Amino acid sequence: MTAGCASFFGKIRICPGGGNAGIPEPSEKWYEIRQMLYNYRYGRELRQEACDVSRMNIPLTGESWLFVPAREKMIRSIRSKGADAADVIIFDLEDSLGPDEKEEGLALLVRELAAPAAGTQEVLEQAPGPRIYIRINAAEDAGESAGAAGGRMQRELEALKDCAFEGYVLPKCEDLAAADRYPELFEGKKIAALVETPRGILNLEKIAGDARVHALMLGGEDFCAELGVPSSPEALAFARSQIILFAAAYGKKSLDTVSFEYRDKDAFLKLYGASLQLGFSGRLMIHPAQAQAARERDAALLSEGDLVRFREIIRQYREGGGGALVIDGTVYERMHIERMERLERLYGKNTL
Repeated sequence: MTAGCASFFGKIRICPGGGNAGIPEPSEKWYEIRQMLYNYRYGRELRQEACDVSRMNIPLTGESWLFVPAREKMIRSIRSKGADAADVIIFDLEDSLGPDEKEEGLALLVRELAAPAAGTQEVLEQAPGPRIYIRINAAEDAGESAGAAGGRMQRELEALKDCAFEGYVLPKCEDLAAADRYPELFEGKKIAALVETPRGILNLEKIAGDARVHALMLGGEDFCAELGVPSSPEALAFARSQIILFAAAYGKKSLDTVSFEYRDKDAFLKLYGASLQLGFSGRLMIHPAQAQAARERDAALLSEGDLVRFREIIRQYREGGGGALVIDGTVYERMHIERMERLERLYGKNTL
């Protein structure tokens, strides 16, 4: 071998120039190995730099999707607080209501969401303010077959078809058969797919690829029950990664499972922050204190200077026609602008 040949692992020697003693040009594998060694040597520094830049430009914040039982007392409580702690309120007709409460809950939501003067309708029209979703029942929850005429799901969809809200949460979602069965009743409404079973995880690509689906949610408690194990980070690891990846691949929101910790603020915020670090868009919540804690945590990451900078970047992005924008060597694309717009909308009128 001649001098100047590249050496790997002290054994394999390849001459990139070729022509020396009949040694051939390097293969694609040679370049792969070279890149691998380069990444191994410099990757840590590059990843750290990327993290620093990310923190410097756009704080890592998330969305709060708050379940609220469809009971008059709960809706009145949310209304009195201005319903401003959560990004999304999910009025729940499913697990949080007993069998004998479901009809009353449905009638309550029809009154609240249909009349222009109703409290929830006023909240819906506020800006900023939470968007409204409704978790309906799966047919089998009421002991009815999925195709049964006049089944609970169908009755709920028909009763709510003229109401003002953004979308439905489909529980135990394993496919979009319900939306296919009642297309006219789902028309104009977004779908948040609550995935709670192994079959749902295995069908995620079809679910996420459907244009009607806006968000993927993990129902961790039911998922672990189907596995026959206690709920734990280890048991949920694969399901979490699948939801995050398919949501990212198809441009959907991703919401981590609920936490029942709402009295210990620090313990909850540790879980909330961990969800965002994994790649979730936000977290499902069961108590207003959780949504308030998340909002306060996110606000603390921002300064008035951040909001001023966001407004200027958003202005330049819009004036540039919506393509990639480069400012001081940093590239901003649509997903970055959407995050800035959300933060400016939530905190721009507040004193930070």
